[in-house]
Amino acid sequence: MTEKELMYVEDTISHLDQVEQLCTNFVEELTTKEVVKIVEKIIKKVSSNYDDLMNLLNYREECKDE
Repeated sequence: MTEKELMYVEDTISHLDQVEQLCTNFVEELTTKEVVKIVEKIIKKVSSNYDDLMNLLNYREECKDE
C-alpha cells in the first residue's frame, strides 16, 4: 500500500472508532427505547465494519508474508 492509502485506512479506522464512541454515549443519554434500539443497531454495524476492515488488513498482511 502506498503512504496515501495507509492514511486513508487510518482515517477510516479513526472515524469508525469515533462513531462507535459517539453512539455509545448517545445510548447512555437516550430515554426512548425505539431510538436506543436504532442506535444500538448502528453500534453493531460500525463494530462489524471495523472488524471486517481489520480482518481484511490482517489477511492482506498474511498474504504479503507468504
